[in-house]
Amino acid sequence: MKAFKLFIVSAMALMMLLFTGSKEVFAAPVTIPEIPAAGFVEGKEVIAVHDVNGVTYADNGTIFLGAGTAFDISGGKIVNVQMEPNNEYRFYLYEDDSGWYWPSAGDNILEGQTSGQYIPVGVDASGNMFLWNQESHSLSGTPFTGFKAQARPFEKLNISSIKIQYEDGTPAEDGLVIDVFDKSQDGYQTAHQYTVSEGKITNVSVTEKTVLSMGIGMANVRYGGLEVLNSQYHDNLIRFFVEPSVRPSGYAYVYKNNDMTDKSERLRTITLRKITLPSTPVIPFVPAEEEIEVEKEKTALGETKKRVAQGEDVNLADIPVVFEDGSKLPDGVIVDVFDMANIFAGSVKYTVKDGKISGVKMRAESQYKIGFDVTNKDYYNYEVVGAYKSVKLYRVYARYENSLPLHYDYDEGIEAPEVVFEKILVKKTDGKKVEQPRPTSSIMQLILSDGGFQPEGVLPFRLVRTDNNKSKLVYSSNDGLLTLVGDAEIPYELRLDENPTYKLKEKIEFTIKMDSQGKYQAVVKGYDSADDLQGHLTCRYIELERIDGKKAAGTKPVNSTDECYTGTKFTYNDYKEIYNTKKYTANTVSVNVSEKVKFTVYNATLQRFEKTVAAVNGKLDGLKLVKGHNYIIGVKDKNYKMTNVYVRLGDDNKTLIASKSPYGEIKTLELAKRVKPLKSTKNVGRVSYQLPVYIDSARDTVVNGVTLQFVSAFETIEAEVVDGWVDLSLLEDVNYVAKVKSGKYIIDSFPMTIKDKSEYGAKKYLFNHLSCGSVQALYLLKKSQAHENDTVLYSEDGATAVGGFNFRNGDYTLSARVLKNAKAAGLKSGTYTVLDIDTINMYRKELSPLAYGEFKVSTVVESGKKVKNVYYIGADKKLVKVKFSQDGDVVTFDMDTMGIYNNVIEY
Repeated sequence: MKAFKLFIVSAMALMMLLFTGSKEVFAAPVTIPEIPAAGFVEGKEVIAVHDVNGVTYADNGTIFLGAGTAFDISGGKIVNVQMEPNNEYRFYLYEDDSGWYWPSAGDNILEGQTSGQYIPVGVDASGNMFLWNQESHSLSGTPFTGFKAQARPFEKLNISSIKIQYEDGTPAEDGLVIDVFDKSQDGYQTAHQYTVSEGKITNVSVTEKTVLSMGIGMANVRYGGLEVLNSQYHDNLIRFFVEPSVRPSGYAYVYKNNDMTDKSERLRTITLRKITLPSTPVIPFVPAEEEIEVEKEKTALGETKKRVAQGEDVNLADIPVVFEDGSKLPDGVIVDVFDMANIFAGSVKYTVKDGKISGVKMRAESQYKIGFDVTNKDYYNYEVVGAYKSVKLYRVYARYENSLPLHYDYDEGIEAPEVVFEKILVKKTDGKKVEQPRPTSSIMQLILSDGGFQPEGVLPFRLVRTDNNKSKLVYSSNDGLLTLVGDAEIPYELRLDENPTYKLKEKIEFTIKMDSQGKYQAVVKGYDSADDLQGHLTCRYIELERIDGKKAAGTKPVNSTDECYTGTKFTYNDYKEIYNTKKYTANTVSVNVSEKVKFTVYNATLQRFEKTVAAVNGKLDGLKLVKGHNYIIGVKDKNYKMTNVYVRLGDDNKTLIASKSPYGEIKTLELAKRVKPLKSTKNVGRVSYQLPVYIDSARDTVVNGVTLQFVSAFETIEAEVVDGWVDLSLLEDVNYVAKVKSGKYIIDSFPMTIKDKSEYGAKKYLFNHLSCGSVQALYLLKKSQAHENDTVLYSEDGATAVGGFNFRNGDYTLSARVLKNAKAAGLKSGTYTVLDIDTINMYRKELSPLAYGEFKVSTVVESGKKVKNVYYIGADKKLVKVKFSQDGDVVTFDMDTMGIYNNVIEY
């Protein structure tokens, strides 16, 4: 348990330093043998004493208390406090002895403390303590008799300001909305929005002593385009809690390790990084033998103009900007133009001159918005007449060179009849700030899958409104992504237009609905609630089937840079590379530091830590890798850090090739010096993650007091569910299977693993290794529901089957191999068979070990042979007996792991 301490600071000395520039000469310090401290938690709270002589001020007014001392409260008192006579000392109730941050001190405050949350005290030359008069800068006549604890109620507090900036230090633009999720009366996280002004949000009202979240929520229009740096939660949110500084104000602290007493990190700043999403240019499907002929066509106004090929730049004619009465807008007004294929990159700004904007460029056949963005200084002064819902931005697209743009129809896109956008018609408002309209649409980025591969080429899809049968043509990107925008409460169907290669595997119908947190989700038909994550369209792959009779031939697999294969039944040839063992020595790699540094080599194909290698004199030699396997090279050093490097051997069996973008040969490993050396490297390489935990897919109960274990081949992590959340710190690329330690619940288990997605400009995310789907939440089930969702996985030849686990419907296969030359210690040769049974993820072509489960394995043995014993070979090579039964030529045995230990069948 942490102790609490007290600091004291001398105001007289500070005044002398500030106003005279001279240093006061003080009398010898007086030692106060003991000061009563009544009503505090023994062994927990601390009195912190700051000598005002040690106070310095930064330019922004922040106080740095440099001459502080911490005193444990023990036996109802603090002892041996030294104070210089006739100086101000400030006593604080403190609860973090690792730093100097101003305190909040749990459930107590100091009785009699000032608005600065301290008690000003001084001592005379005889050791008598008095309250300090801060106006006269002298001892008052009121004796100080000690500290008393005063309980305080939890209430709403205001965080005066949080700085919002980009990673280069520039302030975030005015008008950017930051989401803050606070607890409502019923326990749900409720979203509140705060608008950035002058690089910060102010007067953030939150409940003290609860876990809160702040950042860019999924319903935020900038979600997906802005990354909140150092967010612990995958939804771009930083979790924090707040405690009083000067009531009703509070300080925010980053919530770490399920510990609201850990105030080692004040939340003063949210730092953002802009992300450019893969664009989805409107490129029609055209067979390779055909070409698009660009020719002059008649426009909607009857003019003959050059039509520009889709995706090429169009130089537009000057666009008039006028009021409803026809008068021109004043010179100097800014008009924003957004490319909707890359909306998060921000707008291009054009200045009105002589009632028009000039020099506007747009890509042909792509949707744009034109008008007034929230960052525009005139956002509250003008509206665009006819703008869809927002009243600020109008949808247009370009088609003809040196012509005006065309209206973009929300439901039919560029296929709607041509209507010229003749002018930006503007309405003057009263200039008062109004609440920004809440978005009711959802931006979805869906992943296309050709049996695990990214599909070939660009594909034409239609987003169909099934209530009026209007449809919009939308094309996938070259990297197998499909971006859609739909409106709330409208029924849609996603269709694939005619093409020679693919059809949809199943019908896709959905409606965009609001969940209990105020976010809009695309909910698949058949699911009623937007809170049921299983029904989210974005949690699924868009599965394609080939109609040309060929096997998948894409060059990159879905959601991965590893190879994978397709088909409902896999053969050994599809995954035999996994079992390659021959190693080749890679070329020497240079390292940008000369000191000896240790690197870890992790085989991602096998989920196995292989070795630790050292670089000496700036060179990493002798790195031996298996051809066809993927590796993660990391650094585990107290003084240096490095972003993990993802590699595999090239075709020459020597070149080290990057298996993530940017691709190419790796010749150098770049290390960076740590600002402060680590005391230990045991947590290097771990990834923090937080998941909501629900009971049986419902959100009507906030889960508390349930302890979960996350079991891998390397370790078991234990974590308690607090207020419906579980905090994890996991090794990257390692399978963990969750279980409930004890109690009335179980989990329908699955392997979860942290995967790096830097090739998509994203972070590390938690995936279900059965299907490569993202993990959104954990669901507790009643014990009576155990195994009711179990499925059976069969090997290629049907001779081996594994049940007792819900393998779901992902591209997951079972490999069962007899190891002819393997030995079992203590058994006579020829009397046993060694069986290697593996579960394999075919999306990534990786072993997928399951470190926990209640598996039932059945396998066919040679006809007429009676089984004597079944074992598994433990990590120490010793045989461990398992329970089994035999029925004819089929032996069935129990295992609590799968893919970790080889089995031995003794006859």
